[in-house]
Amino acid sequence: KTMEQVGRKFAREWIAAFDQNRKNDIFGMLVDDPHMKFSSPTVFKSYNTRMECDTILKFVIQVIQNFQYQNEGYISINTDKNTVGVILLFQGDVQLDDGKWRTVEGVDIFEVGPDGKAQSLKVMIRPLNGLMAVSKSMKERLMGGPKL
Repeated sequence: KTMEQVGRKFAREWIAAFDQNRKNDIFGMLVDDPHMKFSSPTVFKSYNTRMECDTILKFVIQVIQNFQYQNEGYISINTDKNTVGVILLFQGDVQLDDGKWRTVEGVDIFEVGPDGKAQSLKVMIRPLNGLMAVSKSMKERLMGGPKL
């Protein structure tokens, strides 16, 4: 297979697994510890285990309602690293502090190896108030629930 084929197959399978909430398939598409690198849009330090990625993705599904990928993936070959970059655009809704809902847009940027597994995932989200709402809700969940 060419790296472009690897990237296109990864994008199709990731979107299908996410759309159908097949968590085991999603996590089977990530490289094993400690080689995985997940970069959050709000935290500089990256996460480096599949368990951390599992937890984060589980909460993202709860925080960003109506989550949906908007494309089939932009592909970029990196011959120096023997990887393929896969960029997926997404959209969803997040609840702001005032109770209103804001549509957020974002990108998932994957670096996929020849084995078809993601070696890294970097996430970007806009607009700022939506990102801040995602960050606050994620922090509450990661710290054990909302503080009353």
